[in-house]
Amino acid sequence: MTFPPEVLLVAKMAKPFNHPARMKILMYLLQHGDTSFSDLQDVLRLHPSAVTEHLRLLKRSHLIDSCTGVSQKMYSLNKDQFRMHMKILEDVYSSKRNINSDQEEE
Repeated sequence: MTFPPEVLLVAKMAKPFNHPARMKILMYLLQHGDTSFSDLQDVLRLHPSAVTEHLRLLKRSHLIDSCTGVSQKMYSLNKDQFRMHMKILEDVYSSKRNINSDQEEE
């Protein structure tokens, strides 16, 4: 089955949000700002390799940035990308609601 390009784009953009650990990382960074790997691991209570994989996916999606601090790597939310992702997902949700409400009126 083939899908329209816009559907594939939305699916790709939604992937970082479809796991509770990644959502927790994003919400934690939104609330607390720059955070170390060890702090994220403490918050998530996951094996380091699982935390690393979630961070890798979020970095590939450009939702988070990292930099090397004095003694450890620090992670921060890329707020511009986060807003853009949320806006696109909101637009898709709104258009779906509009389509559904149009169908109800018929």
